[in-house]
Amino acid sequence: MGKANEEAKRIKASLAEAKEEMDDLLFASRDFTEEAKKSAKAVYENSEAANATTAAFRGLSKITEEIAGSVQASYEGNLKLEDLAKKQEKLAKSKIKFETEYRQALGKARIDQADINKLVKGQGDLTKVSNGD
Repeated sequence: MGKANEEAKRIKASLAEAKEEMDDLLFASRDFTEEAKKSAKAVYENSEAANATTAAFRGLSKITEEIAGSVQASYEGNLKLEDLAKKQEKLAKSKIKFETEYRQALGKARIDQADINKLVKGQGDLTKVSNGD
């Protein structure tokens, strides 16, 4: 029984640490959303594309908030496996929406398609991409 208690304490400490990190991430994501909004307006001016880009980043911030809530619910023991499955499905849909906006923004910046594909997959470096110039 001693090992089980130690393991439970370790898990609880890990969840507490994850909750704290998610709270920090949530704060940062809100700042990032504001910066994305300013950048989208600069790139797209005041168009539907700027609004869509801002909405995508706002969606990411909301997802971060939901994940933070899930960590809190896990910490408290109030989250069921089926709840996690629903959240995973919702996150997958949001990821597709964000990737679409990201691709459009990169295309507007005249980034080559091969580099866009790498960046969307997380394999590229935005500072080292080529554009059509």
